[in-house]
Amino acid sequence: MEWKIEFSRHALKDAKKLKSANLDKNVKQLIEVLKQNPYQPPYEKLTGNLQGYYSRRINIKHRLVYRVEDSSKIVKVVSVWSHAELQTSSRIILIKCAIALCLLWWLS
Repeated sequence: MEWKIEFSRHALKDAKKLKSANLDKNVKQLIEVLKQNPYQPPYEKLTGNLQGYYSRRINIKHRLVYRVEDSSKIVKVVSVWSHAELQTSSRIILIKCAIALCLLWWLS
């Protein structure tokens, strides 16, 4: 049985950049690998803000970042551009949440 592949909004936005960078064929090949077995090497387990996610190289600069839901046999692709960019956006969200919590505490 093949794994189901789902794409986040962020990954769909990234996909638009792939064709102009001539990376769409590389990503299609990686998606086919994920459909068969998301744990087939080579992959990297990510750490820090992205703990629980995995990464595969599209090329030297770009990565396909995904999360595996074993119980439902779903692979959720969250980024197909650069995981550094994804880490930055995760940090920005965390900072905004922290600021909002501080403001709520200060105003109460």
